[in-house]
Amino acid sequence: MGDFRVNPEALNREGNRINELAENFGVNRRKINEIIQRIEASQYISADAKAIANEIRSYNPTLEKIEQKLNEHGNFAKMAVRRTEATQSDIISSINGNIN
Repeated sequence: MGDFRVNPEALNREGNRINELAENFGVNRRKINEIIQRIEASQYISADAKAIANEIRSYNPTLEKIEQKLNEHGNFAKMAVRRTEATQSDIISSINGNIN
């Protein structure tokens, strides 16, 4: 088995960045939906424009799932840092307890 190395600060930073990007992804997805709704509310929308709007809307469940998975990935990275730090703390406490 290879070495297990974790840079907690870098991993936590990356987890936060992934969560931030997931949030931006969701914000932009919602903005696009709002624009489509405004266009559809127009009485002058053509049948082909409606078809495009419906197709775009059909991707929403998948896009929502992508946003969710991105958030889960960011949260996992941050959780890994917390668990690694807790494990290290437990090991140090165990060693210190055995020495005294």
